[in-house]
Amino acid sequence: MNHFNGYGENYKNSSSGQGMELSPDEYHTFAVYWDENGYTYYVDGKEDGHNPSPVSKVPQFILLSTEVNGYRVGATASDEARLAVGDTFVVDYVRVFDATEE
Repeated sequence: MNHFNGYGENYKNSSSGQGMELSPDEYHTFAVYWDENGYTYYVDGKEDGHNPSPVSKVPQFILLSTEVNGYRVGATASDEARLAVGDTFVVDYVRVFDATEE
């Protein structure tokens, strides 16, 4: 899911992906390739979707969150998220690469 235009009244989002069925008993890898053509998403090394726009042209930061408590003003957790509180959210590693010219 791409979120853009801030979190105020101008907030927008667009999604892509196929909603792969993933086993909660296994580790999975998630990746995003970001270039001038959009964002391409990968799950366990397989392309899961592409979102062509809008493409950010400024530096960004990574936010790893389940948003269970809804950190945005006016955001509320789903019933499923509330029931999951206390479960474990394990992140083994995060890597960021700069694209290089070939």
